[in-house]
Amino acid sequence: MTNISVIIPVYRTERFLKMALDSINAMSEDNIEIVVVDDASNGNCSDIVNEYKNTKKSIKYIQHTQNRGSFFSRCYTGVLNATGEYVTFLDPDDWVVNDIYTKAYNKAKIENLDIVMFNVLQQDENGYQWIEEENFFLKDQLLNNDEVIYQILNGRTNAWIWSITCNQLVKRDLATNIFHYFEDEKFHLNMYDDLLWNIMLFSSNKAMKISTYTELGLVYYKHSQSITKNNNFISYYKKYNDVIFVLKRIKHILTKLDMYARYKSLYTKLVLHFMELFTPLNKRPSNNKFFLKWCYIVLKHIVFNIPYMKYNYLRDVAVHDIVESVKSNNIQAISIFGTNDFAIMLNKTLNDNRINVDYYITSDIVKAGDKIDNIKIIHIGNVNSKMPICIASISSYNAIIALLKHHGIDTQFITISNTLNNKV
Repeated sequence: MTNISVIIPVYRTERFLKMALDSINAMSEDNIEIVVVDDASNGNCSDIVNEYKNTKKSIKYIQHTQNRGSFFSRCYTGVLNATGEYVTFLDPDDWVVNDIYTKAYNKAKIENLDIVMFNVLQQDENGYQWIEEENFFLKDQLLNNDEVIYQILNGRTNAWIWSITCNQLVKRDLATNIFHYFEDEKFHLNMYDDLLWNIMLFSSNKAMKISTYTELGLVYYKHSQSITKNNNFISYYKKYNDVIFVLKRIKHILTKLDMYARYKSLYTKLVLHFMELFTPLNKRPSNNKFFLKWCYIVLKHIVFNIPYMKYNYLRDVAVHDIVESVKSNNIQAISIFGTNDFAIMLNKTLNDNRINVDYYITSDIVKAGDKIDNIKIIHIGNVNSKMPICIASISSYNAIIALLKHHGIDTQFITISNTLNNKV
């Protein structure tokens, strides 16, 4: 039996494919199978695969006659054609390092693990590399299904490392156990498929042995040609419909498995996170002035079954509660963790109440140094431990507080947790 099958879905990403294949061939483990799924791409994918036929790693080429999306390509076609004891995924524009497949496989065999989740490094087009501490496993830790599902739903809003797919080594029989979810072959999913895969995987298979692994194994390449960076209307419309599909499926899965009541609070915060993600003016298509209202109207049907105005109500109450809390603590100046619409609205209200905002704070190193309304954005690593901080992300306050405390920042937190818990 093959030890590891590496599944690579390809759609208009052939220009990156050799880089991914070369990184796999650099692994010391030779009993690796590469499964390339050509999702009806219009490039030279088959020619590239043929160039690698004579390398030590076996390579298999599967071609869709019509485009099915990355989710179907990766998680169904790829797994279906894999023969490895363990499977893992790799996007063509990313690459693996540090002999990770060899190390993760050895760890899995020695410790009898079903799934190993390893660390990720990010790199931009200029070659700059960085690690976000909230997206880094700090220790090898044995976990159960419930603990991972909690991290996926809670962490997606801030610590995305729990909900991606390319940092996992998974027993193939666990991956095939969720094939029944693909009975509806009409869906076409490109975005947020990693989130859906993880909910399917960890909710459907019980009593798994899962471990985080501190080894750095994947380089995630953030570049301007990525599908996540395309914000024309057609692309944005597709992304939005993908997230609607994923949220619907997650709620359906959790409900069917009698798990929804247990995770309802986290699921609600996950939805609020996506509402924040899709509504900022600088991210949604400027040529559709009704898009924002449409987002809310659709989301309320799939998640809350509550009026559109409830989110506005929550937002307004949260701002009021924060301002009153700042006043009652006699705080004259405060910094805001977050740079979204809610943070900007909060800044205006604080200023109206003669409370200064010193900085916007972010965990995104790319944003650090920029300004919003002449207020500087600083990275979390540069925060003064005595600085009062307001958590301005409705869906992420728990993860942000954990991040601040991880940095040793013992400060005064003003949050909207009570508002959410009482009103949602």
